[in-house]
Amino acid sequence: MQIKAFLTRKDLVLLNLYVFLRLKSTWVLFFALWAGFVVFEIFSDGMPDSNNELLLLVVSYGIGAMVGIFGLLIWCVLWILITANKKSGVLGEHEYRIEEHGLFEQTDANETLTKWRSIVSIWKTRMFILVRVNSYLFHIIPKNAFGTSKEFTEFYDELVAKWKGTLS
Repeated sequence: MQIKAFLTRKDLVLLNLYVFLRLKSTWVLFFALWAGFVVFEIFSDGMPDSNNELLLLVVSYGIGAMVGIFGLLIWCVLWILITANKKSGVLGEHEYRIEEHGLFEQTDANETLTKWRSIVSIWKTRMFILVRVNSYLFHIIPKNAFGTSKEFTEFYDELVAKWKGTLS
């Protein structure tokens, strides 16, 4: 099965907004920041005198860690908007083919065969099929690349069947 998709900056932003809170690494970083802030504060100023002060410290640094994480998201989205272009093969037309050995992608800039065993997960959302290759790399297949919702679902089903078929 083969399709052609046209990726835009909007697709990249939506991908980041969708996966941001779903990635384990986001939550690991959040808790590491939170714990780091609390530990740093306790080591520099000593243990708070009351439970209320300790609670305030923990809550306020939790909020600070969350602000930091969302600041990182904004920075990443801005960086993507600035650096993504057609020349690098990120934006523009992508041809995807489900092949025996993996998912083949072709753009003006590159050709890639992502072998089935290297795919971490495959997600289907209302707007995309996302093929996760590692912690930060996804193939994005927008729903608007298909003529009908049925074709979108059929492509996803075939993709998952081939991928799962190689895992056993």
